[in-house]
Amino acid sequence: MRYGDHAWIKNLESNNDLNGRHVMLTEWVDERQRWRCQPVGWTFAGGDVCVRPRNLANEPPQRPPSNTSTPEAASANQQRTVAAARLVSLMNREGELRSGALLLPGTREHLRHKLCQHELLQAQLTLFQARSDRSAPLVAQDQLIARAQQRVSEHDAELHPLVEAWKLSHASLPDIWGEEDSDGDDEDLEEDLKEDPQFREWRARRPARTPTRTPAMHAGVAAAAPASAAIC
Repeated sequence: MRYGDHAWIKNLESNNDLNGRHVMLTEWVDERQRWRCQPVGWTFAGGDVCVRPRNLANEPPQRPPSNTSTPEAASANQQRTVAAARLVSLMNREGELRSGALLLPGTREHLRHKLCQHELLQAQLTLFQARSDRSAPLVAQDQLIARAQQRVSEHDAELHPLVEAWKLSHASLPDIWGEEDSDGDDEDLEEDLKEDPQFREWRARRPARTPTRTPAMHAGVAAAAPASAAIC
């Protein structure tokens, strides 16, 4: 190895979360008998890292091929596919409901948006957990899942009083997937809102009154979606 070479850290014991990380050799530190390495595509709290030559590889680590021939592996892949598809669907729906909550001010639309955010955060957590056996280092996976769980808890604390207040005068929660009742909404709209050009344009752009999700999605089985939707 020499200055400027690219390498991959391997077989560390005390900092095993760095194993597999990509680095570039920047300096040989003779008194420590280590290469000073610059992280490539990631950051380290101390800046550069110093690594013994025996802990550096010229090629990236080879990951074991995924085995989808067993029923367990096929089931795990199906769960990840469903989780990714549901996340994409909820991301799209959350954007629709956010626009609706801004243009149709009221408790109902605000609650629908918050309920959709709850489902979106839960779907994100489910996808992270379904991918917990994949390529990211274990420590990074645990941190990702912990942050997602924290966001779900924080949002639930905000959502709970809204749900309780709604239940005082309603038998059930509003459906995040259904269209709003135009008759009921029109009764609550102020005249200036109904005449607002932006509101009329938004209404005209909306698709026909069909559910955003498909029956298969409602049952928890969805078509494949790119895993990169739920990217962090």
